[in-house]
Amino acid sequence: MLYIDVSQWLKHLRLHKYTDYFTNMSYDEILALDDDKLVESNITLGARKKILSNIEKLRNRPRRIKELVNVFKMFTNFIKFSLKF
Repeated sequence: MLYIDVSQWLKHLRLHKYTDYFTNMSYDEILALDDDKLVESNITLGARKKILSNIEKLRNRPRRIKELVNVFKMFTNFIKFSLKF
């Protein structure tokens, strides 16, 4: 799912009450968040777990995209090879 901004992302996670906390953060600042920083900001345990889990997904996104591109290339090469016969 593609989100235009952080508020949509938080709304999807049902954490929109924390929108003000994230509003002025850059993407890199969000990726740098850890449990200690969220605790300091009085974010509840359940919300922290959900936020950190989704931040981890964002961190892994470039690697996952690269994996999918490689699978697509292999599939494309297989199709090209198969069509030759």
